[in-house]
Amino acid sequence: MGKTKIIIVIILVVIVAGVGVFYFYNKEETNKKLENELTPMAEDYFDNYMSANTGSNIYEVTLADLKKANEEDADYDLSNFNDCEDDSTVKITIDYNTGKVTKTEVELNCK
Repeated sequence: MGKTKIIIVIILVVIVAGVGVFYFYNKEETNKKLENELTPMAEDYFDNYMSANTGSNIYEVTLADLKKANEEDADYDLSNFNDCEDDSTVKITIDYNTGKVTKTEVELNCK
């Protein structure tokens, strides 16, 4: 009877570990997908609503900014961000010479 219990415990540990790995992998893939959706919207928001001559080369666009723009006249599809907080941010770095985006960094705050 003791050998059977050990085998059952080992099987349960393997199952729990497998589920944990799957959960974290799936969450990382979901976050990557959300980042890929949010970045172009933030860049568009930057182009349409922000000025690149404020003395900074890094600008922040939050989910709250995109929601506010939707209330006014924009049409950003934010339906996939219902589980994300308004402080989720895209940091946009621009090149002063060209005024073009050179780098983006996304910080999601999602459940």
